[in-house]
Amino acid sequence: MSSKRLFNSIHMIGLGGAGANIVETYITDERTWSAVQDIGVYISTLAIDVADGDIKRLRRAGDKVLKRLAEQGVPPDKLQITTESVKFPTPDAMFEFVDQGYPIFLSQEGLNAENYKPWLSTAMEIPPLAGGVARQRGLSKAIYVLNHYQLGTINRLISNFRNQLSKSLVSPLIFTIFGLGGGTGSGILFDFLKHLRSTIGRQVPIIGLTLLPCDADDAAAKGPSAYASINELNLLMGDEYNRRVVETYGKPYENPFNSVFAVALSPVYSKIGELPETHRAIDQAVVDISYILSSFDVADMLDHIGSGRRRGLDGNINLLTMIKIVYPVNIYIDAAKTQLSRLELYRGVISEEKIAIEGVDRVLSNIEAELKEYYGDYLKAMRTYSIESFDREVEDFIYSAPKVEHETMMRMKDLEEGLKLWIGDLAETIKPMTEATKEGTTEYVIAKRVEELLDLTLNVSTTYGRLHDEVTPRFDELNRYIPSATRLNPRQRVLLQTFAEVAKFVDSLVETLKSYMRVYALGSQLQTLYSRMHSSEQSEAKMNEIKRMVDADLRLLLNAIMTLVSQPRDKAKLLDSFSMQLSMVKNNTMNILNDARKEFDAKEEPIRIYEEEKEEIRRDLRKTILGFGRKKRLRSKLESEIEPKIARLQEEKRFIEEKIAKVEGVLDIYNDISKKLEATSSYRKTLNEIVRLEKQYFKNLSAVSGLEGIFMRVAELSREEQVKILYKILAGEEDQLTREGILREILDRDRVKEFMRSIIATFKNPGSFGLNHGYRSDRMWATIETPEGLWDDDLHKELQTALAGYIEGEVGETISTRIVDSPDPWTIKLMLIAAKVKPEDLDVYPTMKQLYSRASAHDKRLRYSFLREYGVNFEKILKKMETKIS
Repeated sequence: MSSKRLFNSIHMIGLGGAGANIVETYITDERTWSAVQDIGVYISTLAIDVADGDIKRLRRAGDKVLKRLAEQGVPPDKLQITTESVKFPTPDAMFEFVDQGYPIFLSQEGLNAENYKPWLSTAMEIPPLAGGVARQRGLSKAIYVLNHYQLGTINRLISNFRNQLSKSLVSPLIFTIFGLGGGTGSGILFDFLKHLRSTIGRQVPIIGLTLLPCDADDAAAKGPSAYASINELNLLMGDEYNRRVVETYGKPYENPFNSVFAVALSPVYSKIGELPETHRAIDQAVVDISYILSSFDVADMLDHIGSGRRRGLDGNINLLTMIKIVYPVNIYIDAAKTQLSRLELYRGVISEEKIAIEGVDRVLSNIEAELKEYYGDYLKAMRTYSIESFDREVEDFIYSAPKVEHETMMRMKDLEEGLKLWIGDLAETIKPMTEATKEGTTEYVIAKRVEELLDLTLNVSTTYGRLHDEVTPRFDELNRYIPSATRLNPRQRVLLQTFAEVAKFVDSLVETLKSYMRVYALGSQLQTLYSRMHSSEQSEAKMNEIKRMVDADLRLLLNAIMTLVSQPRDKAKLLDSFSMQLSMVKNNTMNILNDARKEFDAKEEPIRIYEEEKEEIRRDLRKTILGFGRKKRLRSKLESEIEPKIARLQEEKRFIEEKIAKVEGVLDIYNDISKKLEATSSYRKTLNEIVRLEKQYFKNLSAVSGLEGIFMRVAELSREEQVKILYKILAGEEDQLTREGILREILDRDRVKEFMRSIIATFKNPGSFGLNHGYRSDRMWATIETPEGLWDDDLHKELQTALAGYIEGEVGETISTRIVDSPDPWTIKLMLIAAKVKPEDLDVYPTMKQLYSRASAHDKRLRYSFLREYGVNFEKILKKMETKIS
């Protein structure tokens, strides 16, 4: 946020642990980093605590912030971060100062010290200060005045703060943050602000922001300290009471605040249920509130709610709440762009996977041929083989398998589930294009074919029987029409061509799965058949080979099919597992190949021997000296023994050679697939890029839900609105996605209003402020920080109606509204102030009062801070006030 958008520059003081934590949130906020880079903006922050932990953490955070700003070239004096953990030298030194030293300093300031009364006793137990003052506000007051007057620590801090404040050319607004139920923040508050006011004067507004405890806080935090603090604040902010204080004790005791606002923890805790998370949410909300209050002149607001000029003794507290409504339009635009980039990469992946599925088809054909041979061998063994009827018998044999049709349909359902997840995004992206076409145009024909292909490919469990015959002509039509469609831009053409390729690929997958189911049924039937045969060495070998093909090869091919249909993010993981399985099958196939080659080589030697013997017989037959009987015997041996053996061995060799060629072909296919699965392959690189873009897409969408918080509501865009954004990008009309264009053409204004009404309605519940049902007032305030076009008179009336239940008098006069321009084009912030709140209007007040009543008299005295140096008895004042009110 630029300072040009701020009416005031924010300067923040954190007192106690709660205040220090919010200062840390403020300096680490990017709006603060942006503000200090503007000319004329100098920001001062200060945190004071007795405990060490929060101050040390703030220092570490401050060092990191200043280092980052320095790296960005921001001068070191633009942001001042001052921290101090105040202590005392010894308990005796502190007791002595409270008893004797402090009244001397009061007299030197011109204040009446005659009625001075020390409020600490040397008999009191001092807690370990590293963890704070154990909610003893009187103790923190003593530590503070010792550090201010005698040690001079506070003087230095205030002087440094004032000097930085004076540099800023943008009107300063000081926020002083403290926890109501703590010991340090609320304990040193009045004395610190008295000294701050005397140093900077009354021209600079000081706004107090205090955090109310909730039921989840420990008893000390929500009990006596909180009770004493809220009542001191209530009296201090009352004009009548403060006037009496000034008359009695002097002008330095004049109310230093321009206004004090309380923020309740109870509405937040009731939703979160975890106290640390509640505090973090509140810390960020307080910083947001500070920025809202600095975006306009607060004088009108303070005048309306009556701060600083209350006449009564009661009803002097202001309760504040806020809500941020975000329309994450830019996130959806980024998500749509990422989605399109991802889908456009599908075509490259599909082309690689088509080659893989063609390889699977060839392997299936080889396995089917081998299994048919085994079935033929079985029929021959049974003496029922007929070459004329063999093909028909194979088909009958396959479909005699139990539930083969049912199992095929179930596999197709698995395929369909994968396709719906995989193609669903592509279908959602294409639909806006097809819906925008006009009848009678080329684009309309394309749209119809796309719709038909979507229906076919997303319902393969019912269309697989006719899919191939219906996809092919439509695919051919799209290939003809898409290039000639003049109303399509290049990006739309690419996306439609990608879808056409996907549809054709699905057709290939379905055909391959059908082939697999046939071959699997054939293999399963053969296993059953051979298991019933009389066992022999030959039948056992065939049985083992059939089992290997079914259990290893076919399982691998099924995994390949189902992996190819999985979503990219799952596919990337499944491919690693598939690679291991493929490696095992490749090793088995290589072993088969090696065995076949050995078997082939083993045939060479007997063939060579028989060929030599054949040649020797032929030489003998050419000799004339041999008798007729000898030649006859040699010729008979040659024709009936040698040549048949050679022919048989040659036939066996040819059969083995064919087997080697088939196995080598399968191995080549497996090797090709393995290469595609390598990490460095173009296929894996493209797939990894798709997965990266998919993660980015879902990261964008999760960022939408991640924005949701206690003080933030996210108006998620409807599917229709998201599709409109997608279509604008696809149509090349991204330049129309300006804020005005989105409001005019994308957002459903009625839906926006309905969402806003639901949020406004929550303010009807007093618990949203931290109030009980008894609260009534004649003053409320609403600041609406909104971009143009998202807030109108109807919503203004809805807000007035929601707050009307708290109002005494005319709603129009009682509820004042200020509209402020939002620096964020898609964010609305509502800040509501319930003014003139009495302590008893707070939902946590009964608990405070009850716990206070149980405390000892000594404990109660240590819980008060304001005017303790004069022995003011607040219990008596409160009783008088209650009597007067009643």
